[in-house]
Amino acid sequence: MADQNYKHCPSDEEWERAERICEFLEPFYDITNLISGSSYPTANLYFMQVWKVQCILEKKTKIVWMK
Repeated sequence: MADQNYKHCPSDEEWERAERICEFLEPFYDITNLISGSSYPTANLYFMQVWKVQCILEKKTKIVWMK
């Protein structure tokens, strides 16, 4: 059954923006699942994920400052 209130499909630009947002948020999702799991991971398990997030944030910060 279709939602009758649904009027407009996202534009190609909106889909691309959503894809970039998902790619940006994926490492945060991964580390959140790792840390909040019931296994209580040790530093050696989540350090690489934290480092990956740091690298992404640094890269995005440089891009913003370059604009």
